[in-house]
Amino acid sequence: TPGQLEALSMPVLLCWGGAERILPQAHLDFFRANLPKHTIIERPANWGHSPFLDDPRGFAQRVVAFARAVG
Repeated sequence: TPGQLEALSMPVLLCWGGAERILPQAHLDFFRANLPKHTIIERPANWGHSPFLDDPRGFAQRVVAFARAVG
């Protein structure tokens, strides 16, 4: 729910692929509107719905970099 998303206090990284073809734009709009202000939202151009398949190395590097930055 919007309230549950807004209440998240931990660091949040949302990577929404620029090549997403499964979920509609309205879903991203919902998350943008309801995730906390400290959320980082990124739109990697070549990532689709499954970035761990589209770009496994790039995805892993981004997750590790985020974890290091907040850890």
